[in-house]
Amino acid sequence: MKCNKTIRNLELYNAYGQSVYSNPVNVAETTLHINTEGVYYLRATLDGGVVFKKLIVR
Repeated sequence: MKCNKTIRNLELYNAYGQSVYSNPVNVAETTLHINTEGVYYLRATLDGGVVFKKLIVR
């Protein structure tokens, strides 16, 4: 994930809403490695807001 604001926290949820990853960070760019296929939802807390993204891993 690349952003023009500082990413403060990353959370990843599976299709059932269960948290599968959570990590406080303090960067503008980061990489997540997801090895299991499926639908995921990424919640990124930024300086000044929150971004939600749907990820489909095949």
